[in-house]
Amino acid sequence: MEVPLAGARVQREQHRRALDTDAEGHPTAPSTTWLIPDNPVLNRRVAEFLLRQNQIASRFVEALLAKDGSAADAAAEELAALKTAYRDLTGDIAKYEADAGIQPPATEAPSPASPRPRRQRKTST
Repeated sequence: MEVPLAGARVQREQHRRALDTDAEGHPTAPSTTWLIPDNPVLNRRVAEFLLRQNQIASRFVEALLAKDGSAADAAAEELAALKTAYRDLTGDIAKYEADAGIQPPATEAPSPASPRPRRQRKTST
């Protein structure tokens, strides 16, 4: 079932309001916690990147929901350009974590190629 564009806007507004309230429905204040408290320049760059990425991704999703291929393509290209523009950010974050002694998040252990040994095939003789 397709949701009319106006209905989709209402749903987004309701979702946004739900994010701005606690479990009892009381309004919550936006968090001002810094991701990187002792490096405001890096913190600002990360925040700008995340904000811009979310804005573009929202436009991409809206274009997909509206079945507007050209707008979706434009948003995808914009995301790619953003990634290129902020290419050095990943390295700067890794350097900051290394300098601060922060351990990167543990990744999952690679799964074995086969969880159990395979049975040999029965062959006819």
